[in-house]
Amino acid sequence: MASPPPAVTAEVERILPDAVGVAQTRERWILKRGRALTDSEIALARRIGVQEPERVRISTVQNFRTPEPKFGGPNPSICAITSGHGIQVNSLCPRQRHILAHELTHVTQFERLGMLEFEREFLIQMILVGSTRAPLETQARENETLGD
Repeated sequence: MASPPPAVTAEVERILPDAVGVAQTRERWILKRGRALTDSEIALARRIGVQEPERVRISTVQNFRTPEPKFGGPNPSICAITSGHGIQVNSLCPRQRHILAHELTHVTQFERLGMLEFEREFLIQMILVGSTRAPLETQARENETLGD
Protein backbone atom coordinates (compact mmCIF):
# COMPACT_ATOMS: atom_id res chain seq x y z
CA MET A 1 0.00 0.00 0.00
CA ALA A 2 1.43 3.30 -1.04
CA SER A 3 2.51 5.85 1.55
CA PRO A 4 1.28 4.47 4.86
CA PRO A 5 1.13 6.95 7.76
CA PRO A 6 4.50 7.52 9.47
CA ALA A 7 3.35 5.81 12.67
CA VAL A 8 2.45 2.65 10.72
CA THR A 9 5.76 2.73 8.86
CA ALA A 10 7.64 3.09 12.16
CA GLU A 11 5.73 0.19 13.75
CA VAL A 12 6.28 -2.05 10.72
CA GLU A 13 9.99 -1.25 10.59
CA ARG A 14 10.22 -2.03 14.32
CA ILE A 15 8.70 -5.52 14.00
CA LEU A 16 9.88 -6.33 10.46
CA PRO A 17 13.24 -7.91 11.43
CA ASP A 18 11.47 -10.37 13.76
CA ALA A 19 8.79 -11.13 11.18
CA VAL A 20 11.36 -11.80 8.46
CA GLY A 21 13.49 -13.88 10.84
CA VAL A 22 10.52 -16.06 11.78
CA ALA A 23 9.49 -16.42 8.13
CA GLN A 24 13.02 -17.39 7.05
CA THR A 25 13.34 -19.91 9.88
CA ARG A 26 9.94 -21.38 9.06
CA GLU A 27 10.80 -21.63 5.36
CA ARG A 28 14.11 -23.40 6.06
CA TRP A 29 12.38 -25.86 8.40
CA ILE A 30 9.62 -26.64 5.88
CA LEU A 31 12.03 -26.98 2.95
CA LYS A 32 14.06 -29.55 4.93
CA ARG A 33 11.14 -31.57 6.28
CA GLY A 34 8.20 -30.93 4.00
CA ARG A 35 6.98 -33.05 1.14
CA ALA A 36 7.19 -32.04 -2.50
CA LEU A 37 4.06 -31.17 -4.44
CA THR A 38 2.29 -33.98 -6.27
CA ASP A 39 1.95 -33.77 -10.05
CA SER A 40 -1.61 -32.40 -9.75
CA GLU A 41 -0.45 -29.87 -7.14
CA ILE A 42 2.39 -28.77 -9.45
CA ALA A 43 -0.18 -28.27 -12.23
CA LEU A 44 -2.29 -26.14 -9.85
CA ALA A 45 0.80 -24.14 -8.82
CA ARG A 46 1.64 -23.43 -12.44
CA ARG A 47 -1.96 -22.40 -13.19
CA ILE A 48 -1.76 -19.93 -10.28
CA GLY A 49 1.57 -18.57 -11.51
CA VAL A 50 4.22 -20.16 -9.25
CA GLN A 51 7.53 -19.83 -11.11
CA GLU A 52 9.35 -22.65 -9.31
CA PRO A 53 6.75 -25.22 -8.16
CA GLU A 54 9.47 -27.88 -7.78
CA ARG A 55 10.88 -25.86 -4.85
CA VAL A 56 7.58 -25.74 -2.95
CA ARG A 57 7.30 -27.99 0.09
CA ILE A 58 4.35 -28.66 2.38
CA SER A 59 4.62 -29.56 6.05
CA THR A 60 1.66 -30.48 8.24
CA VAL A 61 1.81 -29.60 11.95
CA GLN A 62 -0.71 -29.62 14.79
CA ASN A 63 -0.44 -25.93 15.61
CA PHE A 64 1.80 -23.04 14.79
CA ARG A 65 2.36 -19.36 15.44
CA THR A 66 1.56 -16.61 13.01
CA PRO A 67 4.74 -15.08 11.57
CA GLU A 68 4.35 -11.54 12.88
CA PRO A 69 5.04 -10.83 16.56
CA LYS A 70 2.16 -8.32 16.68
CA PHE A 71 -0.28 -10.99 15.48
CA GLY A 72 1.49 -13.98 17.08
CA GLY A 73 0.36 -16.70 19.38
CA PRO A 74 -1.10 -20.16 18.92
CA ASN A 75 -4.12 -19.90 16.67
CA PRO A 76 -5.93 -23.13 15.75
CA SER A 77 -8.28 -21.24 13.43
CA ILE A 78 -5.48 -20.56 10.93
CA CYS A 79 -5.32 -23.39 8.40
CA ALA A 80 -2.00 -22.57 6.73
CA ILE A 81 0.92 -20.17 6.61
CA THR A 82 3.28 -19.66 3.69
CA SER A 83 6.88 -18.56 4.04
CA GLY A 84 8.67 -18.29 0.71
CA HIS A 85 8.39 -21.71 -0.94
CA GLY A 86 7.35 -23.40 2.30
CA ILE A 87 3.71 -24.01 3.16
CA GLN A 88 2.84 -25.08 6.68
CA VAL A 89 -0.62 -26.61 7.06
CA ASN A 90 -2.49 -26.93 10.35
CA SER A 91 -3.45 -30.59 10.80
CA LEU A 92 -6.63 -29.51 12.63
CA CYS A 93 -8.03 -28.12 9.36
CA PRO A 94 -9.57 -30.31 6.69
CA ARG A 95 -7.41 -30.87 3.62
CA GLN A 96 -8.95 -28.91 0.82
CA ARG A 97 -7.48 -27.82 -2.49
CA HIS A 98 -8.84 -24.30 -2.11
CA ILE A 99 -6.54 -23.83 0.92
CA LEU A 100 -3.59 -24.99 -1.19
CA ALA A 101 -4.60 -22.62 -4.01
CA HIS A 102 -4.73 -19.76 -1.48
CA GLU A 103 -1.27 -20.57 -0.12
CA LEU A 104 0.23 -21.09 -3.60
CA THR A 105 -0.93 -17.57 -4.40
CA HIS A 106 1.19 -16.39 -1.47
CA VAL A 107 4.13 -18.31 -2.98
CA THR A 108 3.71 -16.28 -6.18
CA GLN A 109 3.64 -13.10 -4.08
CA PHE A 110 6.86 -14.15 -2.29
CA GLU A 111 8.48 -14.91 -5.64
CA ARG A 112 7.48 -11.52 -7.02
CA LEU A 113 8.27 -9.37 -3.95
CA GLY A 114 10.91 -11.35 -2.07
CA MET A 115 10.73 -12.22 1.62
CA LEU A 116 11.51 -8.76 3.00
CA GLU A 117 9.07 -6.81 0.83
CA PHE A 118 6.33 -9.42 1.18
CA GLU A 119 6.56 -9.27 4.97
CA ARG A 120 6.69 -5.45 4.94
CA GLU A 121 3.65 -5.17 2.68
CA PHE A 122 1.75 -7.86 4.60
CA LEU A 123 2.30 -6.07 7.91
CA ILE A 124 1.29 -2.70 6.48
CA GLN A 125 -1.89 -4.19 5.03
CA MET A 126 -2.79 -6.02 8.26
CA ILE A 127 -2.37 -2.84 10.30
CA LEU A 128 -4.19 -0.53 7.88
CA VAL A 129 -7.07 -2.64 6.58
CA GLY A 130 -6.96 -6.08 8.24
CA SER A 131 -6.98 -9.48 6.58
CA THR A 132 -10.45 -9.22 5.06
CA ARG A 133 -9.49 -6.18 2.94
CA ALA A 134 -5.74 -6.67 2.51
CA PRO A 135 -4.87 -6.90 -1.22
CA LEU A 136 -2.43 -9.79 -0.67
CA GLU A 137 -5.16 -11.78 1.06
CA THR A 138 -7.86 -10.69 -1.39
CA GLN A 139 -5.82 -12.00 -4.31
CA ALA A 140 -5.23 -15.29 -2.49
CA ARG A 141 -8.96 -15.66 -1.71
CA GLU A 142 -9.85 -14.93 -5.34
CA ASN A 143 -7.55 -17.75 -6.48
CA GLU A 144 -9.13 -20.28 -4.09
CA THR A 145 -11.64 -21.20 -6.80
CA LEU A 146 -8.75 -22.48 -8.95
CA GLY A 147 -8.32 -25.29 -6.42
CA ASP A 148 -11.88 -26.55 -6.85
